[in-house]
Amino acid sequence: MRRLFSFTLLEVCLAIFIFILTLAGLLLFYLNSQEFGEIFSSTLRALWEAQKMLEMIRGTPFSSIYATYNNHIFDVSGFTSYEAKGIVYVEKEGGRNDLLRVRVVICFRAGRRIIGEDLDLDGILDAGEDVNGNERIDSPVELVTLVTSRY
Repeated sequence: MRRLFSFTLLEVCLAIFIFILTLAGLLLFYLNSQEFGEIFSSTLRALWEAQKMLEMIRGTPFSSIYATYNNHIFDVSGFTSYEAKGIVYVEKEGGRNDLLRVRVVICFRAGRRIIGEDLDLDGILDAGEDVNGNERIDSPVELVTLVTSRY
């Protein structure tokens, strides 16, 4: 009598091994998708808060923008104080007194990662944090605008 389904032990072990590898790959894909989803969501929240800060700065009289906001460190709403920190840099554009470059930078924690150069999320550039050597905090969430005096 002929058997329809006869497998050797080697074939069964190989099939189980392939199944386990496939299952591990799917699980890794799922976990990475969850983490990237969290990073995306946190990035959108941080961008929204950076935009709100820029709007607040635009509503400030030009003569007091530099004094009020240069190196201004702020807590980012939607995050706890240890999850995100923002900083505003204001500098005169091209040496002109009637034009300011305003840069809003937000660093934040998303899952196990810190997004941006501010690794301890204190809003201060500490030793070892300035990866590109430009003497300021950088982050993927960084909005820049020019503000001019309205005489």
